[in-house]
Amino acid sequence: MEIRNRRVLITGGSSGIGLALAHILGLKGARGNQRSPD
Repeated sequence: MEIRNRRVLITGGSSGIGLALAHILGLKGARGNQRSPD
């Protein structure tokens, strides 16, 4: 699946599996942002 320049939404992206997934997708060219309630 081509994800370059696609926007992604990852819930739980500030730690654990979500953070690892965010890093991997970022390296593959996906775009996204993060929000933390803190």
